[in-house]
Amino acid sequence: MDFPLNQTFIFEALPPLWLLLILAFAAWQDIQTRTISNTLILLGLSGLIALQYLSQETQFTSLFIGFLVGLMLWKSKFIGGGDSKLLMLTSAAFYVSQLPLLYGFISLFGAAQALLWILLKKRSALPYAVAILLGTISFILFGIFSNGNYYIFGNGESPFV
Repeated sequence: MDFPLNQTFIFEALPPLWLLLILAFAAWQDIQTRTISNTLILLGLSGLIALQYLSQETQFTSLFIGFLVGLMLWKSKFIGGGDSKLLMLTSAAFYVSQLPLLYGFISLFGAAQALLWILLKKRSALPYAVAILLGTISFILFGIFSNGNYYIFGNGESPFV
């Protein structure tokens, strides 16, 4: 029986899967307490860098861009400090060329969530980690199901044999 995926795909898929696990915990924590713990961010970043090192695909430039974007959004009071660190962590999982589309997906979910918050007349802070999680999931699904035109893993080669 042939395995339908090439072997490097497994290593390339681990960082985004790890990221999704951390994002799910962060979204849950943000909903419950309106905070995201620094320990969770540090755990996520450490695991992500270690997994990327194994796949030889470390994205330090994306990490730095995510830091700058998150810092600008936090300083302008669009998102909280935990959300900005979570955005930095999320950015580190992808290539620089993919960040505009990733941020677009996250922004769409953030706008929808803000609109829902307004319609429900919520007075509490918006748990933006939910938008980061849903935007990232959508971005990954877009990459997988874009008929081979856009790959989120590896160096642009199809993960399918």
